[in-house]
Amino acid sequence: NKQRVAQAIIQSNLVFQPKPWPKVSDNAKDLVKKMLDLDPKRRPTAQEVLG
Repeated sequence: NKQRVAQAIIQSNLVFQPKPWPKVSDNAKDLVKKMLDLDPKRRPTAQEVLG
């Protein structure tokens, strides 16, 4: 549920379960994980992501 996802993000413990992620590329999953990094120094900027 949404609360569990939010908690996983806060704890930096995001795991991509089969649904709805099976058709999403590993590169896209990696980007999502990087964008959710709690440390702003490691997290990419919007410009970096869109560049």
